[in-house]
Amino acid sequence: MVRQELGNKGAINLNSDGRCDSPGHSAKYGTYTLMDSDSGKVVAFSAVQVSEVTSSNAMEKEGFKRCIESLEDDRVQIDRIATDRHVSISSFMNKERPEINHQYDVWHLSKWVVKKLTSKAQQKGCEELMPWIQSMSNHLWWCAATCDGNVVLLREKWKSVLHHIVNKHKWTCNTLFHQCGHRRIPSSEAKNICWLKPGSPDHLALEDVVLNTKLLKDLAKLTDFCHTGNIEVYHSMMLKYCSKQEHFSYKGMVARTQLAALDNNANAERPQALVQSGEHVGQERYKACFPKAHKRWVVKPISEKKSYQYLSTLLAKVLERCETDNAVAEPLPVVLPRNIASEPAPAKEDLIANHRSRFNR
Repeated sequence: MVRQELGNKGAINLNSDGRCDSPGHSAKYGTYTLMDSDSGKVVAFSAVQVSEVTSSNAMEKEGFKRCIESLEDDRVQIDRIATDRHVSISSFMNKERPEINHQYDVWHLSKWVVKKLTSKAQQKGCEELMPWIQSMSNHLWWCAATCDGNVVLLREKWKSVLHHIVNKHKWTCNTLFHQCGHRRIPSSEAKNICWLKPGSPDHLALEDVVLNTKLLKDLAKLTDFCHTGNIEVYHSMMLKYCSKQEHFSYKGMVARTQLAALDNNANAERPQALVQSGEHVGQERYKACFPKAHKRWVVKPISEKKSYQYLSTLLAKVLERCETDNAVAEPLPVVLPRNIASEPAPAKEDLIANHRSRFNR
């Protein structure tokens, strides 16, 4: 149903991300999701068992590939897709699907910048860089949001922070961006700002991160200002159906993910809740929270309560199916290898005979 609706819209824009059933490299299942960026509805997902690929790290690319092929089989046109910085997925898009506009989630790039700057600021002589880290993250988001799809302007805005951070707000070395976009800072305010000195260890450490070759190249995939936060929320909701603390069969994993997708799609376009009484009646509702990662108070919008009316239709369909001759609808057959070994196991006696230990003399 969702694919039919999207097919009538023409080319669509997608957000995507993967989820493993357990942290680290011990995951058994990897579930990859494609979500329509406009409506927030799940349009495709693929559950991959680790024995189908070479390692748990390869599950994400395989799931992504299957989702893309599934949409193409249904003749759904993809204009743009946003992913994280997964190397294998980037390679796949460059080689196999160059016609699709591939963008990166700005949050993942911002996370990388924060991680690198934090590491630099913890080095001796670079302590004054620490107060600027959150501002650097904000600056990257601003650059992506205001570049108007121009990668040259995006890169020049990003590199301009090397001037701003030493209290220099105009320059002539760029092509499109020649001065800071903020208001003029009065000298009384400037005295209270911890500016860096040009050529100091702090400034050189910042320059090493800002001018990183890989980062500057990846900025070309931030021009559409995409972020995949809605999928992160969906993956959090999936825990209600697919707990990471329990083991499920492959069919069970697929069925539970289907239920999570139905739940999400039925409630994806809920409006923001309004205050029902009191002096603020009619105003939009927010909740205050204190995220551990940011260590500062923020507000988040509250949506209207979820509706589960779709369950009545779903249950009616189940009962209707049970009353017919074809009571059980089997999923498409999937061949799942028993383990990830690339060759048959030899006899245990041969393994014991050939066993060598580094502790034996």
